[in-house]
Amino acid sequence: MMKIQRFLNIVPALLVLAMGVVAVYPYILLDGRFILDADIQVVDIKLYYQTFRDWSWGALPKPSANVYFQGHTLIYGFVLNVYEGFTGSFSAESNLDHLALVSASTVNAAAHVLATAIFFMTVKRLTAQVWIALLITALFAFSPQVLDITLIRIDRLMLLPLVVVLHVSVVIAQQEAGWRHGIAIGVALALLTATKISGVLFGVFPATAMLAVLATNNFDRRIWRRMGMLSAITLAAALPVLCILMVRFVLHANSFGDILLDGYDMQMRWTSVLPFTPILYYNVDLFLGYGVLFLTVSLLSIGIVAVSAATQKSPVCIWLISNITLFSIAGAIAFKFERGGYHLVPLYLFAIAIAYVQARDWLAGRSSKNVQLRYAAACVIALVIPVGAVALSFATSSQVALQRIDSITQTRIESREWIAAQFSPADRVCMMTSTQWANPQLDGLGLRVTTRPFDFPYLDKEAMATYVNPGLYQVRAACDAIVFNDAHTDAYMGNFRSQGHEQRLEEWLGVLEALKSAYPPTVFKSETVAYYVSRVEVYDLRRDPVNADQRFGPAGFLSRAIAVGGILEDDAMRFGERALPIVIGRYRGSIDRVVRYDDNSMLAQGWAVDTRGQEPAAAVLFVAGSQVIAFEGTATARRRDVAASLGASRYLLSGYAACLFTGTNSPDRVRVFALGQDGTIGEIGPTTGIEIEGVPADLVKPSYCRLS
Repeated sequence: MMKIQRFLNIVPALLVLAMGVVAVYPYILLDGRFILDADIQVVDIKLYYQTFRDWSWGALPKPSANVYFQGHTLIYGFVLNVYEGFTGSFSAESNLDHLALVSASTVNAAAHVLATAIFFMTVKRLTAQVWIALLITALFAFSPQVLDITLIRIDRLMLLPLVVVLHVSVVIAQQEAGWRHGIAIGVALALLTATKISGVLFGVFPATAMLAVLATNNFDRRIWRRMGMLSAITLAAALPVLCILMVRFVLHANSFGDILLDGYDMQMRWTSVLPFTPILYYNVDLFLGYGVLFLTVSLLSIGIVAVSAATQKSPVCIWLISNITLFSIAGAIAFKFERGGYHLVPLYLFAIAIAYVQARDWLAGRSSKNVQLRYAAACVIALVIPVGAVALSFATSSQVALQRIDSITQTRIESREWIAAQFSPADRVCMMTSTQWANPQLDGLGLRVTTRPFDFPYLDKEAMATYVNPGLYQVRAACDAIVFNDAHTDAYMGNFRSQGHEQRLEEWLGVLEALKSAYPPTVFKSETVAYYVSRVEVYDLRRDPVNADQRFGPAGFLSRAIAVGGILEDDAMRFGERALPIVIGRYRGSIDRVVRYDDNSMLAQGWAVDTRGQEPAAAVLFVAGSQVIAFEGTATARRRDVAASLGASRYLLSGYAACLFTGTNSPDRVRVFALGQDGTIGEIGPTTGIEIEGVPADLVKPSYCRLS
């Protein structure tokens, strides 16, 4: 009999464990090829990985300004060491980028499973009934709001310490917290704070629990001492863990203030693109995936908790209703991340658990057994139906997740293979700003990846208002290929619309449509969205345009592949059988500097305009002796000084920043010629050329001058 009872006691724990595992299994990333996320910070994960291997903590560099404090990357870096060692026993070669992603996904999956177990413990403590706790835990484990956050986002790791903080806060409100709870909440708050700049805000949960206990005990001196001791233990546990997780910030403490301010400024800049509506997204709208019945039950439960807090002075109810109110108001006035608000999920579920107990206890002394059984049955129905809705949502979501690898293959891997076959080393591949992580990964192909023609200042509303598009003839000169994905194209065009720049939107849409018409893209698409992308378009601008209008200009035939190898003659520049005439006095501009980085590459900066056409030149060509050694489009640098000097905003796009790959025969001087839309050429700068400088020690080679 005792064995049966012991087994029955283990069954709920096994069910909870199964819930957590089933909930995350379809989303675990087992193949990290070419799958990145903008916020995963693989570079920092590998940095900590190497630091653990070498045990060279003093050599850690100063962290860059960010909203993340790298506690998560240190954890991922440690796990990467373990995982790489494990996989190394099976394979002599391992790609750290891939393994870093797999490690992060596995850690976050484990965090979800443990969070589910701790959540169950909390609800069981609140209800003292296993079956009701299991039903409510199912609503947490399979929460659509939580599962929509991919397993390589740090929010999934933060879920575990958040649930720990909530559990201990409940224990504090029940006046049962001891020194072990102080240690637990200290470590959890340290992890939250060390991970993200906003994590410290979750310290509100234990603080309000302590205040609720003090207020309902008339601020008894003994309670003050107990809460003070608990706070001291929490602080003592948090500080060393915080210092370990934020070791780079500790080592560079003198820069911490500046990093913090810059990180805060970075976060605030996102307010220009993040919506503040719908107002109820971090309240009612957040739970639409649970169904109408769940919303009805949860709102009714919150009402019951509020009445209990007011009439019975229950510390737990006061704590819960205070935080639901506080975070709901904060959520209503805050900008909205789609993945945000997940901290409200356990609060709403706690309200249902407490309301169930309150109503059950009220009925216990006032109703017959038959009425109480009906109430229990009604509760089961009220929870089973939302569990069914969540199960259907999970079935759809997990099916998409299981198809993600096929989507990745179709959109990223196949497109990468096509680009590798079609383009040559040093060809210029243009992308929209901040899209490299979502596009096919081009590392190892020897290409030059640049975002300069499409470098949208999307976080700056005023800059977006004046962000004029380059001429198509400039795009043609600046890019050998263009790679766009549907997620960012829609997002950046949407930013123009949401920020009220309708004219700018129409202009940019015209550019995109003209590109598509003149250079029909090769499209790689999938029916399933993978990391926000289901369609990748690759444009080959080296060939002659189809159905091109005058915006591409007669000079559009010239690409980098044709230009490099051109020969300077007395009155023309020859490219095979075609010669472009050199005119005098028509083109104006300068070459501000040429810097040599190494024996193979240089950087040239300046500007060029066509005074007859009263527009920026199409491109610039660099000549050493009589040989064209480089070709670059204008609009690769924006020159407000030139526009101001010449008195016309159109000259803003006359700047260039060109990479010159010269091989081992690097010249000492170069001459610069501007190319016009009509196919004429004119020299700018001194006819004797400009002397090439050595690179200053503090000048870093820009990313667009590096080969992938």
